[in-house]
Amino acid sequence: MPDGGSIRLRVLTMGTMIGELGLYLNQPRSASAIADVPTRAYILTTAKLREMEQNDPAFANALHFVLLTLVAKRLAGTTGLLLRLVS
Repeated sequence: MPDGGSIRLRVLTMGTMIGELGLYLNQPRSASAIADVPTRAYILTTAKLREMEQNDPAFANALHFVLLTLVAKRLAGTTGLLLRLVS
């Protein structure tokens, strides 16, 4: 928030991926994640994604599909929220 505070946008559970737009757009994430419980997180860098594409294209393709599906679901959710706000 502009005042330095934060708001909870959603609660995430085990196995959730975040930051996918930043990965694809090569930009910093637009939000942060704060863990309320002990958490293990993994980072996929652009360099590691490119390496995966070279070494295991089938797996990389499957990962891209999962990430695209995630982005599409989040976009649909945001669109639905915006439609409720303006109606």
